[in-house]
Order: sequence, then structure tokens, then C-alpha cells
Amino acid sequence: MEIVEETKPFAESLIWTLQRDYFKENGIQAWTNSEVPHYITNNPFLAHAYAEIVLHFLKDIKRMKSQTNEKVYLIELGGGSGRLAYRFLKYIDEFCKSVSGEFPEFCYILSDLPPKNIEFWKDHRQLQTFVERGMLDFAIFDVEKDTRIHLIHSQTTIDVQSLAQPLIVIANYFFDSIPHDLFYFDNGTAFECAVHLTCDGLTDNLSPAEQLKSVNLDYQYKAIEKFPYEQRFFNDLLELYRSSIKRSHVLIPSVGIRCLERLGHLSNEGVFLLSADKGYHLLSELDEQDEPSLVHHGSFSLTVNYHALRIFCEDQGGQTLVTPHSHQHLNLIGLLMMSNSADYIDTKAAYSRFVGRFGPDDFFSFKKHFEKYFHKMNQGQLMSIIRLSGYDAHLFKQCIPYYRKLLPKISSQDKRSMLFVIQAVWEGYYTIGEDQDLAFEIGTLLYQMDLYNEAVVFFERSLNAYGQAAPTYYNLAICCYMLANKNVLNYLDICLQLDPNHIEAATLLKTISDEGR
Repeated sequence: MEIVEETKPFAESLIWTLQRDYFKENGIQAWTNSEVPHYITNNPFLAHAYAEIVLHFLKDIKRMKSQTNEKVYLIELGGGSGRLAYRFLKYIDEFCKSVSGEFPEFCYILSDLPPKNIEFWKDHRQLQTFVERGMLDFAIFDVEKDTRIHLIHSQTTIDVQSLAQPLIVIANYFFDSIPHDLFYFDNGTAFECAVHLTCDGLTDNLSPAEQLKSVNLDYQYKAIEKFPYEQRFFNDLLELYRSSIKRSHVLIPSVGIRCLERLGHLSNEGVFLLSADKGYHLLSELDEQDEPSLVHHGSFSLTVNYHALRIFCEDQGGQTLVTPHSHQHLNLIGLLMMSNSADYIDTKAAYSRFVGRFGPDDFFSFKKHFEKYFHKMNQGQLMSIIRLSGYDAHLFKQCIPYYRKLLPKISSQDKRSMLFVIQAVWEGYYTIGEDQDLAFEIGTLLYQMDLYNEAVVFFERSLNAYGQAAPTYYNLAICCYMLANKNVLNYLDICLQLDPNHIEAATLLKTISDEGR
């Protein structure tokens, strides 16, 4: 057994350095290759819920501060692929056009630490229109130390007390991936937890992801009488846990809380946080927790102590937004960390409607259940689920095989309805270069629906996104053949250049020759 690192406090362990290195090394590939889970916190249903809550927050601001025209900023921490930002902005843009003048000017700041992610966003054509209109900007932001936000496109710096409007913060799958302190409580005795890292072999030539998978965590415990923090809040929190928790390991999101403190200093009006993650917001849920086990997905994640964040918010005189029921997959909370948080009536009503009544966690549970029955559903039922999802491309991909089987039985009216859904799905689809080529899949589906002109559009989109491929050129050729379009021979020629043994292309070429075209 090799020693990787001698005993250190949990928050100072090498695992957090490896975590940073993983994201820095992989950039957008962490999401493209599906190593890092992101669907549940980036899907259209959640983006719509966030957009509704933020719109009502802006409405509250307009009502309370009708004379203030300053721009409202929203920063997403750990923006990753940028998919949530795109979907959120699509909804916001649509809503604001229909209610022009009712909301203050707004800018979404997409932030992360790896420069590769920033470059990906800057080059992403689907984000450009929002950048050009001043609705979107980018920032490299280190949540462990930065005290200001520098906007890359506008070259604006948001500094301490420079904002006259509240700062909105989105943090999805964020708090679970940054350093935490760790304590153990046992019937009134508190222990500070450290960790000793070992592995079964040498790790020198391994990638950060491989190193994270290979290390073993050996927890060490030291009884403490005096709590270690300089800040009163943290020591009061630990005292609450010591007196209330029978026996449990408890993670303290100290880095996350200090980040929120620093962000709060940027605005004279406070911070509104929306965060979705796996985590607990009730004190009773923190009891009887084992030592943390790292959930590996290229990087790793932990379960978030949302209760600590709630207490921090209330200690600042704010109000918390939580669901009255327990969550199944995703806990979505809101923290109104403003002195006048009680006045944000529309915001709280929107949270109740779009999260408390039937929210992103409920939708995901619903989706997980019905996935098992897609093969039994008819076309109308599948369409209903896609509409409910907000025309989610991920869900649509799952349904494509079942649509294909239903095509021989559906009417012309059903085909028109399906075409509308397909167009809506594509309109909301944000590409990050996944292996599955959605444009190609849609093109083949449209071909099977005898919608050849529409299929050609999607095959051309496939070429633009994924480059030349013999199957794509063959499908373009067969569509052109059905449309009596003269481009058929050109497409067949390219197909056979790419794949001289493409039997279907050779057969179609012979058919055309025999027909004398």
C-alpha cells in the first residue's frame, strides 16, 4: 500500500487539487463525454422553473425600486457546458418580449474556473446573439478566493459595493464539488476529521480522474473542545450540531459560504441564491450519516449540507425557500439574503408554484418512471411527455426508436404534430459535441415520415456539426432522389469517395442510370 498523502484536514486534502486539475485538464470534454452528470440540472424543465422564479424576482425589484434603472446581474457559478445558461436565456428573452418594459435590464454572467470552458462559450454560435445584445457575458471566477467579477466581453468589473441591485446567483451541482470541512459528532462530543490517502500502486502517470478513483480515504478523528473557526457563525453552527445530533458525520460547506459572503459584498442590496443539488436542508436529515464516500464521475461529488446554508441565510436576516416535501433526486433551494427579503412576495409565490407544487425533482422522478413504458405508449402519449419536458432534446432522443415503430400507423395530422415537436426540440437544443448526432437522427426520422425537404435540412446540419460522413451523404442523396433533385448524383459521388464499398449508394446510382436520369 503506497502513501499518497499524509494526514491532512479534509478541506485541505489532495483530492480537492485533483478535482480542480480534472476540470482544468478536460474542459468541455468533461460534459461532452458524459463523465460529469449534468442532465438533471440543465434540462429545459429546470431552466423554465429558474426563469419563472427570476422573472418574478425582477418583478419584485421593479415594484419596490421603480426609480432604479440599473442592470441586474445574475452569475452562474461553475457554468460547465453553458447549456443551462442558453436555455434560461431563451425563456427569459421570450417572456421579456411579451411584457416589454416591466423588468429592469438584465445580464447573465456565465462563470467557471477552467479557461477552456470560457473559450468554448465565447466561440459557441448559439450564445453569440445574447452576448451581442448585452444579455450574456463571461467571467473566470475562483470561488475559493476571488472578491470581484471581471466581465470578459464588456470589460466591466463588478467590485465591492458596486451594485445597486441584488445579485442573483445560480449554483447547480456546485456546492457538492468544492472543499468542505468535516466533523463527527457523538452524543455531545465533537471531533475534527482529517483524511489519510493511500493507494494500491504508484499514481505518478495517472490522470486526475484515474488518481481520484485509485486513492483510498482513511479518516482520522480528533476530539475538540474549542471549535476551530474565527467566525462566530461557524462556531455557533457547530455548537448547534453538537447539541442536536446524536451520532453523525457532518460536512460544513465553509468554502461555499465564504464565497456567498464575498459575492454579497458586491451588492448593497444582497444576494438571491438558487441552487439545485443532492443534499439535505433539514437538521434531522443530517443525523446518522456515515463518513463521506466520493461519488466518482471523472471528478467526484459529495452530498450538500443545505441546512448549513439555510442557517447562514437566516443568520444574515434572510429567508429560505424550500419545498414542504422531501426530494427524491434533486433538492432545489432558494436563499433570499436581503434585509427586505419578506417583501419578495412574487418570488416566493413563483418558487411555490414552479418548485413546490411540481418542480424539477418531480419531473425527473416522473421521467424515470415513464422511461420504462415508452415502448407501450402511442404517438400522442410520447408527444405529451416531450411537451411537458419543455421539448427536451435528451428525452426526445430516447423516444426516437419508439417513434420509428409507430410511423406506419400514424396519420398525416399526427405527422404534422410530430414535425412541430421536432422543430421545437431543435430550437431549444444546445450542442456540445456529444457522440450522438441529433440532427442525423432527426433527418432519418423525417425521411421515414416522407418529409424529404425537411430531412435535407437536418442532414445538412449534421454535416456542419460533425463533418463529412458517407451515411449522411447517402441520406441526402436518397432524399434528393425522392424529390427529383439533381443534387442526388453529387451526393452519391461524395458518398462513394468516402466509402467506395457503400452498397446502398452503388445500388441507387445504378437505379438512376437504369432510369436514364
